[in-house]
Amino acid sequence: SESSIQDTVKQVLSHDGADASNRSIRLLEHERMKFKFLADISREITFEYVATPEMILLSEWGAESLGMPVKIVDPLENKVWRRMITKEDFAHFVARIKATTPEDSVVSEKYVLTIGGEKKWYKLIAKAMWSDTVPSELEGAIGKIVDVNDETETMEYLEKKADCDSRTGLLNHNAAKSRISARLAESGEKRYALAVFDLDNFKQANDVYGHLFGDEVLEEIARRIRENIRSTDIGARMGGDEFLIFMEYKNSVEPQIQRIFKRLTVKFKEFDVGVSMGIACTENFQGDYEALFRRADTAMYVVKRQKKNAYCFYDEGMEMPGASEWDDGKETR
Repeated sequence: SESSIQDTVKQVLSHDGADASNRSIRLLEHERMKFKFLADISREITFEYVATPEMILLSEWGAESLGMPVKIVDPLENKVWRRMITKEDFAHFVARIKATTPEDSVVSEKYVLTIGGEKKWYKLIAKAMWSDTVPSELEGAIGKIVDVNDETETMEYLEKKADCDSRTGLLNHNAAKSRISARLAESGEKRYALAVFDLDNFKQANDVYGHLFGDEVLEEIARRIRENIRSTDIGARMGGDEFLIFMEYKNSVEPQIQRIFKRLTVKFKEFDVGVSMGIACTENFQGDYEALFRRADTAMYVVKRQKKNAYCFYDEGMEMPGASEWDDGKETR
């Protein structure tokens, strides 16, 4: 590997047209040998990225761990290197390196890499190396590959847990609001509908059959929501016996609403499931999530006041409910 390092140094220097002395070569080689030695004893996968000609130099221990040669020439097109990292991800990482400055030279990114036949999350950390010339030129970078799979999966689990309702496993209202707001902000010509609903006589289910049965009802409604919406739709529990569904539609949303409403209102054990649902659509609507939610909530209030166990689309003639009117014996468990 010493000869390969020396060859690489000479290649880089000759490419730049530099008239380097033997002493300069030895000093540079000495620094790289120190880096290699530290890499080998640390048992970390370390690498050097050479900008011109473009190549990756691995420590001997790193090369052995990855099952690769020490030198990877033209890594973007090298099949061995691309078995570990996709062309797109490596190009992104190199672009990050090239975007550094001598004052801000550290890059850190997470990618899914295939090492030892297993796909896992790894962090690539690199420090860009800039020349002492004026202006400075990027010479390459030194870095390491760190396994962060357990840490990443733990963080993803905690983030998911924070976004989910503990009783039903659906998104909670805050998480749903954030995602729906993002969709509305980039909607363009897409059509969306927000359906909010609660369960009719849910307090009765608790009073007659007990709170454990009430929990079963909530879990069953959540299961029905998951089974009857698409992966691109959003289903959430807002709290108590209140839920929402946010969906995209093409021509008319009513067939989707009819199908979901029918599936939700199937009897569960001894309990006749009734649903009061209000729907607001984004056609001819320029407001934010709060405004859309108020419309759907108003339509749901109209159903609750008139007949229950039905659905209703919002229209401009509807009046918003007053706070004192909006009490149907709800439980906020």
